Amino acid sequence: MGEVLPLGVVSSLRGSRGPLYVVNIDQINVISGMAETEWVTAGEAMARLGVKPQTLYAYVSRGLVRRERVAGTRTSRYLRADVERLAARARRTDGGPGPEIVVDSALTRLDPVGRLAYRGWDVARAAEEAGYEAVAEWLWGVDDPAGPWTAPADALAVAEAVQVVLPADAR
Repeated sequence: MGEVLPLGVVSSLRGSRGPLYVVNIDQINVISGMAETEWVTAGEAMARLGVKPQTLYAYVSRGLVRRERVAGTRTSRYLRADVERLAARARRTDGGPGPEIVVDSALTRLDPVGRLAYRGWDVARAAEEAGYEAVAEWLWGVDDPAGPWTAPADALAVAEAVQVVLPADAR
């Protein structure tokens, strides 16, 4: 299993374009048991990243690429998503020297390009495709929503009475 940041730990690393901050905010990453297609060999990872073995091993030791030893062999395999993330970072053309922040948790993913996803659902698409309640249900893992919420009549009467004292432009 590759290097893992414990809960709440921030690791500041030096990348080719400045600092890279990797934050594990809610859990220890679980990577064993993934499908074979989610892994690449060392040769594939080095070719995709355009690096030498020493650089790939440095990425692993810094926690930028997770690896898993292949049972019964002396070889390792590397998490494809980590390799692709680093390859995308290397392709960036903005030339900005600012820090790169990667946040990856069971709930949230903020990639190096700045795309944010909740439980794998791109936030921009969620905003276009669904209402607030639908996104909240997705985040909370609600499979069978109870339907629209209606305020009790007595609570609604109290809220309306309180609004009377507010200025007209605040109602």
